[in-house]
Amino acid sequence: SIAQTVIKPLKQHDYWIESATKLLAGSILYLDQRHKNLYYLDVKKVIEFTEKIYESEANLVEVVHSLENEHPAYHIFHELGLYSKETRDAITITLLYILEKHQREKQEEQKEYFWFQ
Repeated sequence: SIAQTVIKPLKQHDYWIESATKLLAGSILYLDQRHKNLYYLDVKKVIEFTEKIYESEANLVEVVHSLENEHPAYHIFHELGLYSKETRDAITITLLYILEKHQREKQEEQKEYFWFQ
């Protein structure tokens, strides 16, 4: 999955990484549906979306209410809403950290590539 491309699977169980991977997958599914089947989804858009969920529980509630029960992302966001604020914050912060780290690494690769040109 795309989420596992950004978040490398670990050899041992890690609740926070697994939860962040689920949230990333749900975010991709939600944003794809919301923007009518995007061909390309920028990491920056996922970061902005995740920050909105982190900033306000009302934003998370809005996402859950906008999805049909059958939508694959519905259960991911519904489950996230059932967690305590602290757990929800830890999951979203973990995802934001991973996405921003991924983005920095990609930028470094581009800098190295252009430096050799």
